[in-house]
Amino acid sequence: MGRPLLVELVGMFPENYRLCHRSVGLCGMTEDQEQLADYPPEVREQGRQIQELYERLLFDFGGRVLPVSVGLPSLRGLWLSLRHGLRAGEVVVVVRGRAVRLADGYEAVRRTVEQALSA
Repeated sequence: MGRPLLVELVGMFPENYRLCHRSVGLCGMTEDQEQLADYPPEVREQGRQIQELYERLLFDFGGRVLPVSVGLPSLRGLWLSLRHGLRAGEVVVVVRGRAVRLADGYEAVRRTVEQALSA
């Protein structure tokens, strides 16, 4: 088996979505519900959708994919947002240069990942 397929989740995320969920516990960190409560409901909902997407990708594709969050403040995030026309409040999933909007649903993301894996 080769290297896993990079699946980039691009958007403006609360800090805790930029951290590896497996490492958080090992570092002695916990999910800060107080911090999350400071965000507007639509941002919290989007965060829940991102977390669900991440977990489903790992469940469906296992080690064949590597989902990575890319925040807008990073150079990579800025480049991807400009390239794929990311609008305010949106999240796009980028797989081998193809972008799918999170709002299009998991099935659209899954199809894009399957196509990239079979290419």
